[in-house]
Amino acid sequence: MIGWSAIDRLRHLKSKVLMIAAERDLTPLAEKRSLAARLGAEFVLVRGSRHGTPFDAVKVTNASLLALLTDQPLPPPEQWTCDEATHARELPLTGTIAEEHARHPLYSPASPVAG
Repeated sequence: MIGWSAIDRLRHLKSKVLMIAAERDLTPLAEKRSLAARLGAEFVLVRGSRHGTPFDAVKVTNASLLALLTDQPLPPPEQWTCDEATHARELPLTGTIAEEHARHPLYSPASPVAG
């Protein structure tokens, strides 16, 4: 699967396209914006989100999808943020997801799950 991509076939899409992008995901924002422009996609950039936008920004994800499916305007940009987490601690910001995994007990080399 390494190197596999459907990007070259996406230009054949006939439906409207919505791209919901995480501000702090691995893919550079310029690449996300470029792909959205090539597809003629509406673009929502969720501030503060990492790789799991549907999980850390449930409200804006659902509102954006509902807007797309019902031909309504997208939520205003000031709402494009992660949900308030009242039950979780804030993770420190790092350069990569790999660095976060390296510090997480589940993924550490000493973990029976990691080995």
